[in-house]
Amino acid sequence: MGKRKDIKIKTVSYVHVNGVLTNTDDLTPEQKVKLANWIKLTWCSALYQGKAEFFLAEDGKQQAEVE
Repeated sequence: MGKRKDIKIKTVSYVHVNGVLTNTDDLTPEQKVKLANWIKLTWCSALYQGKAEFFLAEDGKQQAEVE
């Protein structure tokens, strides 16, 4: 059999920062942490919808906000 060709897949993600579409690679470390927290909270809230509420451990009262 012939050798299998390697397929290279490149993905790029963008988020809105102050109304401007920004590549996630260009975010500051702080912005990346906020984005990660928002993604985790959104995912967990959807997974356990109606069964549990999730909040950030920092203050325990507000949900994550993405800039």
